[in-house]
Amino acid sequence: MAKKEIYLNQVRVKNVMNHEILFIDSKENISKAAQIMWSKEVDNLLVLNDGLLRGVLTSLDLANIVIQLFTGKSQLSIEEYVSSNSVITISSDASLKTAMEVMSQSSLHQLPVTESDDIVGTISYSDIINYIVHSNTNGS
Repeated sequence: MAKKEIYLNQVRVKNVMNHEILFIDSKENISKAAQIMWSKEVDNLLVLNDGLLRGVLTSLDLANIVIQLFTGKSQLSIEEYVSSNSVITISSDASLKTAMEVMSQSSLHQLPVTESDDIVGTISYSDIINYIVHSNTNGS
């Protein structure tokens, strides 16, 4: 049997995205973000300010903030950190190829997914890799 081919430009983000969305308010402290990430075993939180998406806080971001705090270079709060970064999202109808291009061009590892300006999930390189692996394993 031939391996199942995957057409990343034909598969939609909505078919691969993670539907579990975890938020944190931008005014919360960094230890709260770390506690949520650790207890929920996730690598990112969507940051809201007054109900609007302000950014994505990743475990790598958290590590960088902690390093900056310990080296005395900065005392960044979540709010200060995300306000310095613009939010890049992707439509749930976009292709996986487009999602990978956006992440690559923006040096991001995950994106919030939207439908009509509502956040409906997230997509990451890991989600896409898992999809590829399972698509090639199942039915090949």
